[in-house]
Amino acid sequence: MSEVALHSLHVENQHQIMATASNMSQHSPPPFAAQFAEVEVDMETGAVTVLRLVSAVDC
Repeated sequence: MSEVALHSLHVENQHQIMATASNMSQHSPPPFAAQFAEVEVDMETGAVTVLRLVSAVDC
C-alpha cells in the first residue's frame, strides 16, 4: 500500500489521486453522483486517513 501511495504522489509531478466510474440502468433514468475526499497519506507507513468526505446524489 505504501508503494502505491508513494507512486501516486510522486510520478510525473502528480499532486492528487483521482478516479471515475459510471453505470447505466436499463430500467430507469441514469442517476448522477459525485464524491470528493480529502485524504492524508503517511509517507512512512502508507496509511491513508480520510479527513473530509462529501457525497451528492441526484436520482
